[in-house]
Amino acid sequence: MSPELVERAALEADDLASDVVSDALLSFRDQVLKTHRWHAERGATLKTFFIGQCLIKFVPIIRTWRQAILRQIPVEVVIDERAQDAEPGPATTTVERDSVRRLLEDVIDPTLRSILFLISQSFTHPEIAEILGLGSTKAVEARVYRHRVQHKQVQAHA
Repeated sequence: MSPELVERAALEADDLASDVVSDALLSFRDQVLKTHRWHAERGATLKTFFIGQCLIKFVPIIRTWRQAILRQIPVEVVIDERAQDAEPGPATTTVERDSVRRLLEDVIDPTLRSILFLISQSFTHPEIAEILGLGSTKAVEARVYRHRVQHKQVQAHA
């Protein structure tokens, strides 16, 4: 990974952590402290309750953040990072990219579009899961499977 991408990832992680903590603080104040849900005699520390709020706030924030990242960074950036000296010429690359774009223009889900694009560029499912932050190879496989089923259904009705 290039130094620029590493630096950007570090900045994004800081922003993400700040968003989570600030949302958790507000939620903790409003939903725990003001409503008197926490009591010292029940055994859980105030720290435990706050960490719980951070975990609750993390999921929606990471989903929003991930979608924003997918929209901002063209998948071609990842391809350029991976490119070797034996790269095809500009004409071949242009034709291939145009063909892939035309095939993917009906795919609405940006994550699925990225998955299919990366597959067209010979990335493996584990590599795709890592690049897109999907957590597992099974997540990639499941999305591809559902897309194939839907595509077959559309073709059958056409």
